[in-house]
Amino acid sequence: MKIALLVHQFLPHHAAGTEQLTLKIAHELCRRSHDARIITAEPLRDAGPPAIESSTIAGITVFRFVGLGPCDSVRHIQNRGAERLLSKLFTVWRPDIIHAHHFIHLGVGCAAVANKAQIPVVYTPTDFWWCCPQTRFQEADGRPCPGPGTFAGRCARHMLALWAERRRGAIRSWMPRVPWQLFAGVVLITSIPGVSLIPKASWFSKLGARERKLARLRDSISFVFAPTVEVYNALLRAGFPATKMELLPYGIERPVPSAIRPRQHPQITIGFIGTLRSYKGAHLLLEALKMLPSHPCLRVEIYGDPSVDTIYAERLRSLAYGSAHDIVFCGTFPEAEIGDIFAQLDALVIPSLWTENRPLVLLSALMARVPVIVSDQPGLICEVINNKNGLVIPNGNAGALAEALARISTDRELRSAIARHPKRPKELHTYVDSLYERYAELVKTAPTVWRELNSPLPRS
Repeated sequence: MKIALLVHQFLPHHAAGTEQLTLKIAHELCRRSHDARIITAEPLRDAGPPAIESSTIAGITVFRFVGLGPCDSVRHIQNRGAERLLSKLFTVWRPDIIHAHHFIHLGVGCAAVANKAQIPVVYTPTDFWWCCPQTRFQEADGRPCPGPGTFAGRCARHMLALWAERRRGAIRSWMPRVPWQLFAGVVLITSIPGVSLIPKASWFSKLGARERKLARLRDSISFVFAPTVEVYNALLRAGFPATKMELLPYGIERPVPSAIRPRQHPQITIGFIGTLRSYKGAHLLLEALKMLPSHPCLRVEIYGDPSVDTIYAERLRSLAYGSAHDIVFCGTFPEAEIGDIFAQLDALVIPSLWTENRPLVLLSALMARVPVIVSDQPGLICEVINNKNGLVIPNGNAGALAEALARISTDRELRSAIARHPKRPKELHTYVDSLYERYAELVKTAPTVWRELNSPLPRS
């Protein structure tokens, strides 16, 4: 079967969880002798004429769309440039099915293009982007957000708060307390043709149109694999029928060290692996360390790219300064080395401040039998049972994290018991079994009206 895996961005410049999941699925499908290729955008090259570039990344053929212009999740539900390039690609390589993992940069309109070509599209939402322009259901001040609200009023309040934050305006501190219904009214007014007196009127009108556009494009999606109950319920509220959705947790392969080697450091070593942004909670780990005695001295390894948010990275370094414990900022590492990283850790901390969505680093750690400490977020505790296969702390509670660190660092038997616990994530091959079963069902019912042309990729 010819399977296109569509993702908003991809390696080598983008290597977060969604990109890694896409690559893992592609490898497993190719291992089964299917023709799996990746279709992606390159947001770092949005200028210039639209074009398709073909390359091979980690043994997988990648079609990269460049020159698509600036794109964000509010204004561009449809990217006409990406749609034209996708239609062009179909003239030389027509997949039997498309599995989308994110539509940012490419746009949901690509699903409509595939439908016109009678190619079914399935969707695995790796965050809440379909329902939330900021992807996380989180207010500007960090509180959980129940959703966009009528006329996306909460989204409008959030976006204006972020706009004020970037400009260090005086309104940023009180903006989250303004009733969201007021912003819903602003969005409604700006949807009236000709209204332009309100500041940022065009922006508000586009935000109001977001939900309407997504509703029109929703039927282009043949089926949805929701990785968590929270994503499933969010898409139900967004209008997806339950008959076109399935709760399907991700699968993962067991990380294996490249070689058996002795531990490099004698101390108990705690790890953080993730995006260095405030919602991932790395600062909580550093705050918790300040509450611990200097003995035993812990080694803390923080993995992540400091360039994604330089202000936050500087905050982390300030928190680490003068610590009684050894805190090391390790940068990033190739995915193939994750087994080696885990082999050096006694525990992994995931203190996220947002809902989360079964992050691959958690699944990998559980599969590698590395004890984990996680915050009480739905997308984490769906895999972790407190005091069984990990420790769970209240969301945002540095004191509770300090207590958990003290327990895990001083109690060898606790670490061993957690590592031995039988609850582990689904394996990758089992996950792909479920995906392929649905692929085959949809391809079987899709009419065959195209034929593949054996010609080279067109020049733009």
